Amino acid sequence: MSLLPRILITALVAIASTSAFAAKQIAAEPGISGFFTLGIGAISSESNMLATALGADLGDDTIDDPTQDPDSESSAIPLVGLSVTYTFENKATELFFGSSFEDFLRFDFATVIGVRHQVGDVGIFEVSALSTPLATEVWEDPYLAGSARDETDRTTDGARVEWGSIFGSGFDVRFSSREVDIDDERSGDALVAATTITAAEQELLDRNGDITVASVVYNWKIEEGRILSISVNSIEYDLDGEAMAYDGTSVQLAYAARLNDRSNIVTNLLFGSYDYDEENPIVDETNESDLTGLTFTYFLTDPFGFKGWLGNAGFVYSDADHDIDFYDSNATMVNIGVLRRF
Repeated sequence: MSLLPRILITALVAIASTSAFAAKQIAAEPGISGFFTLGIGAISSESNMLATALGADLGDDTIDDPTQDPDSESSAIPLVGLSVTYTFENKATELFFGSSFEDFLRFDFATVIGVRHQVGDVGIFEVSALSTPLATEVWEDPYLAGSARDETDRTTDGARVEWGSIFGSGFDVRFSSREVDIDDERSGDALVAATTITAAEQELLDRNGDITVASVVYNWKIEEGRILSISVNSIEYDLDGEAMAYDGTSVQLAYAARLNDRSNIVTNLLFGSYDYDEENPIVDETNESDLTGLTFTYFLTDPFGFKGWLGNAGFVYSDADHDIDFYDSNATMVNIGVLRRF
């Protein structure tokens, strides 16, 4: 699987709070609250593994060689988000529904439904289920060369648990487990037909499997109006194809600052390094990859006199550099949008 999606939609969900990683706090008043976002982004992307997401083309449907670098594709993508929370009268328990930051980073577009509860000074506990109503499209056989490749759905469903504001501190811990399902997984069919690889070697390319992510987060309130969040993440893609399976660590820094009464900025930096389990049978080489990501988003309260709205404009950059060039990916996006709280 390409690593391109890990950061591409950071700007969309960053507007939900001043910190991209901080555990959600219980609302001060009971009842229904939340937000919705509307926006659009212009994307330039390179990927041999991803096809489309939300109608945006992320990769070329035809390649000349199963070892070539990806070509560039440009497209527009809608940026739509929704989050709804119901807080009980005790102001300690909430039910929530909507989209989450982590899922947008992976282009999973998962819907999260769950419950969070504050236990005094012990912290905020959260349990949620994740489903994928809007699947990302990938290629059935990404290695098919010389003719158009067919798209198929990629979904990830699972669960997440979190313990936030641990004993009143700025620390959070989070664990998630997901199952990856490719509707029509045919990776390597064309190569087997051409006797480039064997049927046994083809099994090493299977993209189905499980994802587990464990994170430790520290949220530092530098001063009033300035927050820095640091997240260290242990990631394991335990996929059926061992040449596609990998694990590694990423570090993300999220900085938010209030510039004045109407303006705020949020910046994210992401660095990751990943090692693959087995040798790739197409090139007889074991893959490794490094991921670098950057986002910058500017927010303006009551733009153009529209009271109660929050406008935003941003820039997103992501680059995944693999030892095997076929899996390299890159994305650049500029975006604009609005948010309305309720």
